[in-house]
Amino acid sequence: MTEFVEWNGKRWYLYDGYWKNRAGKLLHREVYMAANGYIPPSVDIHHIDGDRANYALSNLRALSRAEHMNQHEPRPITPSGAAC
Repeated sequence: MTEFVEWNGKRWYLYDGYWKNRAGKLLHREVYMAANGYIPPSVDIHHIDGDRANYALSNLRALSRAEHMNQHEPRPITPSGAAC
């Protein structure tokens, strides 16, 4: 059975640690926008506790892309140049 949650009349499915809907939207971003309005493209929504599945508004914080990257450990780069 596929795990899902319902929020705002839609089903959200756990995929790669994030809740997403069938259109590929991320639940944590939708929750943040519902409470705070538009999120500019240069802004990331950070999970304060590090749990990407925790979409509680109290766990979400808007950060610039640079600030957000500084919050996370750098991922090693593979020989092809992709982050793993």
